[in-house]
Amino acid sequence: MSGFDLILEKAPTKLQLKKIFSESFDIKGENVYISEDIEDFPPDGDNELWCITHEKDGDFLLLCEFFVGEKSQSNPPNIITKKICHLLDLKALIDDGEISPYSWLMISPDGSEELIELDPDEMNNERYVIIK
Repeated sequence: MSGFDLILEKAPTKLQLKKIFSESFDIKGENVYISEDIEDFPPDGDNELWCITHEKDGDFLLLCEFFVGEKSQSNPPNIITKKICHLLDLKALIDDGEISPYSWLMISPDGSEELIELDPDEMNNERYVIIK
């Protein structure tokens, strides 16, 4: 199992997320499991995608932690995130591969990418706020 995190600028409903994640990862909806707690483990072995969501404050409101079965992760996180952003018509942040915890890659609904910096003081309060 592998995975990645992304942070959405808005918090869609669980039903919307399940539909969008199913389409973005190309996984049947019944094999997508969404929970709000790491202790709420998927109930059966057929799940190919597990997403743990955490509501946040700031410019980006929903942290999604993805755990993906090896056979289901055929695309890299930035490609999957672009699909999610396009389908939800909103922006998201993903890891930019740098060591700095404040440097992120912002993906827009049109698929464009922009390197951004998050405010360290706000992150200490678990708020994702872009330095403008």
